[in-house]
Amino acid sequence: MEKKTRILNSALTLFAAKGYHQTTIQDIADEAGIAKGGIDFYFKSKEELLLSVVTDYYKPRPKEPRRPPGRRRTS
Repeated sequence: MEKKTRILNSALTLFAAKGYHQTTIQDIADEAGIAKGGIDFYFKSKEELLLSVVTDYYKPRPKEPRRPPGRRRTS
């Protein structure tokens, strides 16, 4: 998994569990398994990270192709 994705996923998890104000950049770095400076490389502030988490969460995702009724997935 890409480092930036790990940061975003870790931030989302911690913001949901502890709240934004109680979560530190160090908490997110520890959860993501990276150094604190690794977060600074991608995000200028915790506020920017929060905005990226929200934007990424609501980003449209590609939908799976529809299958005819009655057909089961084989994979």
